[in-house]
Amino acid sequence: MVALAADLGYRLLGVEAGDDVWDAASRACREHGVECRRRLTIEASTSREALRILRGRKGRTGIIALRPLGVDAARFAGRDTRVRLLSGAETLRYADRSQYRLLRVGGGGIEADLSRVLRGDLAYLIRLMRLCAANNIPLVLSSCAKDRWELWPPRSAASLAIMASAPLRLGLDAVYVNPWRMIR
Repeated sequence: MVALAADLGYRLLGVEAGDDVWDAASRACREHGVECRRRLTIEASTSREALRILRGRKGRTGIIALRPLGVDAARFAGRDTRVRLLSGAETLRYADRSQYRLLRVGGGGIEADLSRVLRGDLAYLIRLMRLCAANNIPLVLSSCAKDRWELWPPRSAASLAIMASAPLRLGLDAVYVNPWRMIR
């Protein structure tokens, strides 16, 4: 998958894996000239639950994404600067303008999972793009690929902004600029 991602034009990969897979993935990324960062996606209903999960996480994680399962967890993402991305369709349900402002000020953003589009949920992507454009929130278009068939060429992902009636600049930034802003 790393070789295909490099051929498609990816320059940054977020890998969510255990130590054994992480070592192989980071080695493959170095061989293909792709930057590789470790990623952690947590699901939480409350801020207390999210904090417990983050405290239990040992080692360095480059990108932390939160899939909020409640309003309190969405607020936690806005307050805690370790959380760089709000992820999933739940973001639309549980977050509001104050969380978006906190996320934007803290340097975070919203992640759109393009694998949902492959399953026919284009409306999800359209709502997220419009939300990000209206609230000036950085958007990250991520393939969230589990196999090589789910990888999106970056230019194709960026062009989805046009289908969502969002500015093309939003799509280009979501693929080429914002992912680099989210890593530390």
